[in-house]
Amino acid sequence: MKILIRGTNWIGDAVMSIPAMRELRRVFPDARITLHTREWAEGLFADVDFLDEIISYRPAKWRVRDVVSNSEFLADESFDIAILFPNSFESAATTWLSRIPLRIGFNRDLRGLLLTDPIAVPEWKSRRHEVFYYLHLIAEAEKRYVGRETVGAYPPDISLNVSQERRDAAIEMLAARGHVRGKKIVALGAGSTNSEAKRWPASRFIETASRLTDIYDTDIVLLGSDGEKQLSQEIAAGITGPVIDLTGSTDIAEAAAVLSVADLMISNDMGLAHVAPAVGTPTLTIFGPTDPDTTRPFSATAEVIREPVDCSPCMLRECPIDHRCMLRIDPDRVVDAARRHLVPPPSSPRPAIFLDRDGTLIEEVNFLSKVEDMRIFPGTISALERFRDAGYALIVVTNQSGIGRGLYSTDDMDAIHRAMQKELGGLIDAFYFCPHLPDEGCVCRKPSIGMIERAVAEHGILLGRSWVIGDKALDIELGRNAGTRTALVATGYGSGLSDEQRSKADVSAKDIGDAADRILAYEFNEVTAAS
Repeated sequence: MKILIRGTNWIGDAVMSIPAMRELRRVFPDARITLHTREWAEGLFADVDFLDEIISYRPAKWRVRDVVSNSEFLADESFDIAILFPNSFESAATTWLSRIPLRIGFNRDLRGLLLTDPIAVPEWKSRRHEVFYYLHLIAEAEKRYVGRETVGAYPPDISLNVSQERRDAAIEMLAARGHVRGKKIVALGAGSTNSEAKRWPASRFIETASRLTDIYDTDIVLLGSDGEKQLSQEIAAGITGPVIDLTGSTDIAEAAAVLSVADLMISNDMGLAHVAPAVGTPTLTIFGPTDPDTTRPFSATAEVIREPVDCSPCMLRECPIDHRCMLRIDPDRVVDAARRHLVPPPSSPRPAIFLDRDGTLIEEVNFLSKVEDMRIFPGTISALERFRDAGYALIVVTNQSGIGRGLYSTDDMDAIHRAMQKELGGLIDAFYFCPHLPDEGCVCRKPSIGMIERAVAEHGILLGRSWVIGDKALDIELGRNAGTRTALVATGYGSGLSDEQRSKADVSAKDIGDAADRILAYEFNEVTAAS
């Protein structure tokens, strides 16, 4: 069987379609899978294992010429199935003229008659991440052409392989421009195609980069397209420290390789902000007018920095007022977030208390979305202070499927966490959350251990001496899966658990204060017994 994928038109979309292409390979393991895509994208997929062939084209000035020339060429290849990721009429017309027997795509832009299998746009399109939009198409293809429904049983994987040869070439390129081997590299993506509103001010990139070069002795690398050269030149001239400006001088394959050897990427909402985490690089993406719930970089190594304002997301390309969504994000916030990635974990790992949020630290409110509805339990601050004095890191791990359900946004949740941190006197070392629905198959939703694994990597946690405290059975299961001890509190949902469920925890307590008493006594007795 020969399957043709019509690829997306933008870098970010191309990365977000990777999980769908991986699933297509799993569903059709013996098929020959060809990606038909624009010329620039060929380098992005240079080292992937889920494609057999890439056919690229350079768009003509007149789209009709694209349809005619591409359809004539593709007709000679005798494909059995065409899967169309773009919503364009042109992509449907091309495969129709190519006489491909089965053509599946979303029924948009009056193209339904050109498809053998037009798929209705799912009602959740504006609420769930774009990754699931492309995966939905593969799920429909599997159901219709194979008679199974297994897509969605595996966590989406956006990873892109970059060969060691390409990584070595990237280091050589940087070294030729002054990079000192072994020195940390921070990449900046200060532009954004066709949208001034998505750009954090150049002066703030300058201040952020200058502080990072001064404090952490980093090399700054600027990346972007030809159209962003002037912007990068302005930023490079203002930075007080080593700068390597590659803007407009790399193709997408070279840019991906450079990002794969960087220690951190700081970027606006642009295509390279998706490429960086896909090649394994921690990424800070500054969001303003666009919606991170649907188009954020889909990776545990990617962090969104955003200021919640009433008018965002507006999706406008130019701000008609005061650009408050971007101007309220100051360099202090970005530098602080960068520090977590540039400063190595403590050389001596410390244990952690992994804390459930709702029902454990604060009163249970069904899908808490407003700061004014948050109530911290009495005794929480003193309990956390005692844990801190005993040498524990304090890390919140919380499932927040309300984001995936569209009931509230990441901005709402971040505002709650900032208010919590303020009320708790800054005692929490980190907040980790899972925004996914229970059936999305992610690796971060409790009782899966993705959030704990990330905390271990970023904070140097000694799991064998750590604890998970929560009010639900899944918190106990999380601790078991991660290899920590567990404590169950009777606040929140804990008040309704059975004696049998309680017995599965190492410690059963009435609240967080009682849990602190019992855990510290437990640890004292363990040490005494060992002595």
